[in-house]
Amino acid sequence: MEAHYFVFGATLSRAIRSKCRAASGVRFPELRGGKVGAIVGATLIYSAPSTFWEGKVPVLLAAAKSDLYGVLYVLTADEMKHVDACERALGGVPLVVTIRCNGSTVSATTYAAQVSENLNDDIAVSEKYVAAMAQGARECNLPAGYVEALEAESMLLDRIQRFGRENNLLGEL
Repeated sequence: MEAHYFVFGATLSRAIRSKCRAASGVRFPELRGGKVGAIVGATLIYSAPSTFWEGKVPVLLAAAKSDLYGVLYVLTADEMKHVDACERALGGVPLVVTIRCNGSTVSATTYAAQVSENLNDDIAVSEKYVAAMAQGARECNLPAGYVEALEAESMLLDRIQRFGRENNLLGEL
């Protein structure tokens, strides 16, 4: 039995997938033959705290005029069990989404953080997560404008948070 798996976040990065075994005890399966696709009408908002990522990670939200790019893979049921264990160890919760890929649509499982009821505004966005997502987007050849926007977001975030640390402003922003 086949399973469709859509990757849009930090697990786009091979380096992050290779670290999965330490977090979950399960080896992330080799992902091959993926196709660039998008969740139509979705965006990311950084609002879920993560101890693994040492800061806030994104939750998936509906956004009428936005597409969230990633890669669609077809996996075996056994490979999907391994993906599920790894993604959950990294804080992901499975969601079924509709992906637009090569002019058609397909249902796929993706993983995202959930909005926390105890959101602490003093927790910074995870620089590690944003950087891994931008790196993975480039590795997977997502659309150039999308990759550039993620990289710009990563650099801007780094500058803002570094300025806050250097000027003892964190927690007061």
